[in-house]
Amino acid sequence: MKLNALLREYFNSKEKHEKKVGRYSATSLYEIITGRLKPEDFLKEKKFDLTSCKNMFEGEIREMALKILLDASEITYVYQMKKVKKFKGFEIVCVADFIFPDYILECKSPREFSGIKDYHRPQLECQHRLFDKDVYVIYLKERMESLAYKYVPSQKLWDTILEKVKGFDKKLKEL
Repeated sequence: MKLNALLREYFNSKEKHEKKVGRYSATSLYEIITGRLKPEDFLKEKKFDLTSCKNMFEGEIREMALKILLDASEITYVYQMKKVKKFKGFEIVCVADFIFPDYILECKSPREFSGIKDYHRPQLECQHRLFDKDVYVIYLKERMESLAYKYVPSQKLWDTILEKVKGFDKKLKEL
């Protein structure tokens, strides 16, 4: 059995959400804002390399371990809830990992701990805006070592997200 091939197949053939012009995922916002995702590349299928597949697999394992722990403790939460917010001409889709009555807990598994990563901020901002809750990001490492940070919402970032997505959407529709 070739585990590397299984990982690649799993992450590159997972049920994909069809990308649609005018519908943008919160997980793509950082790439849109920074210009790393170009309108002409938006609809192209993205293939993950082996390192990315391994990182995503480790993250999914840790998130599932936390879910098992919460379930065993009979803590009330909703898992992987999706919200869609429509704006003039486009919509943003956002999924939150764990939704508790008063807050959201978003799981990440970075290689290092050093506060909230800039590339996570647009997704966290979107979760705050669409779910109208405080957002905490928990960074999970091996042996379930973790650090949690409260995300501080930013009107400036939200305005930038909306402005950049609107411009991206306009360019994409002109192609």
